[in-house]
Amino acid sequence: MSNELTGYCVYTIVSRDRLDPVALEGGKFVGEEARTWKGGVQLKAEGEMEGQRLPLLLADAKDCSRLLYWGLLEDIQLLDGRTRYTVDRLRALRGRRSPQELVLRSTGEPIAYGFIRPYAICHTPTFLTLDDDGPELAPDEGPSEGSFVEGSTIQVTVNRYERDREARRRCIAHYGSECVACGFDFGARYGAHGQGFIEVHHLDPLSRSGEARSVDPIRDLRPLCSNCHSMIHRQRPPLTIEQLKALLGNAA
Repeated sequence: MSNELTGYCVYTIVSRDRLDPVALEGGKFVGEEARTWKGGVQLKAEGEMEGQRLPLLLADAKDCSRLLYWGLLEDIQLLDGRTRYTVDRLRALRGRRSPQELVLRSTGEPIAYGFIRPYAICHTPTFLTLDDDGPELAPDEGPSEGSFVEGSTIQVTVNRYERDREARRRCIAHYGSECVACGFDFGARYGAHGQGFIEVHHLDPLSRSGEARSVDPIRDLRPLCSNCHSMIHRQRPPLTIEQLKALLGNAA
């Protein structure tokens, strides 16, 4: 596989609610756009002839002032006036990056503030490199709203693009806010500022399910610190918590 990127890249916008879960679980991202990416198809073909990979940069459709992720375009299909594209996986960008750092191929000028077009071809920025995959998630991750399902078993209905706040709350209420892998406690380390902060890990990745499913916060979720959560998802399929604990024991 080539480690060289094409001189141009594709820029698009997608709701962050769709991007974060896929990035966390490390699967391919498939998106659709109501435009034909003819230029993208041509760039991909030209790049492959030179042994190069075509990068895609994604901004949050709800806040176009931020670039969140990037990946390598594996496939671009033109379908009756729209485009379906497949990205190998989503790589979070380090630091805060804005679309204004991208230069449009058509004008040679940076993307303007307020630019909300869902498709543009830009010069590939120098901050992209295949040697640095970046963190698992773009900064400021936050769970989205969902709906709580009542019954004899506590369950929460979610889909692959949603993480329910109530499921998270129930998980932490049961297990506490210490990392179940390494025991790290944000409150103990950072005081009131870190009190109650912890990430929640799905034992069965959401990407393995269909469109919707019920999640038991006690059976299916576990609290993990940011480091352990990232290490679990550093490989595909993810490590189990027991495997991560073994690594921690070997490194001690």
